[in-house]
Amino acid sequence: MAEIVQSHVEDMLPEIYELQQLGILLPSEAKSVIKRRTDFEYKMRRRISIKQDFMRFIDYELKLEKLKQKRMSKLALNEVSEGARYRSLQRIHFIFQKCLRKYKTDTNMWIRYIIFCKQIGSSRSLGFAFVESLKHNPHSVELWIMSAKNEVENNKNMTAARSIFLQAFEV
Repeated sequence: MAEIVQSHVEDMLPEIYELQQLGILLPSEAKSVIKRRTDFEYKMRRRISIKQDFMRFIDYELKLEKLKQKRMSKLALNEVSEGARYRSLQRIHFIFQKCLRKYKTDTNMWIRYIIFCKQIGSSRSLGFAFVESLKHNPHSVELWIMSAKNEVENNKNMTAARSIFLQAFEV
């Protein structure tokens, strides 16, 4: 377990270093981020992990992303640090997916992940989220409606939306 956590911590160091070099994070803040992420990684890797630990980790990463975006706009660094933003969003996707693998039938968590994917414009992950959420929660009316609504509004595909509703009626 410790080797995996150490590997994840080492993978995040270039991102933290880049954020420090750009002036987005102070050295003390960078240490704090590394410490908090390490703690969260250990909590996620426990034998008996708790859903609230995943939720706290996701909330922390989302707040950190908002802080980074706010500081980047203040420093006018929109194009310079796309790599750091990508790695951050990739980490949030990873945390969501790890949580959803463990808590497949948690409809609220699926909805939260779907909303996150919509907000950042991740259409590939959004499609994955709809398929997997409906596979594990076939009796959730809200997920069926969200899926059909996504087909109509984002994909402009009324036929697919009708097909989704027909599948919902069969279940």
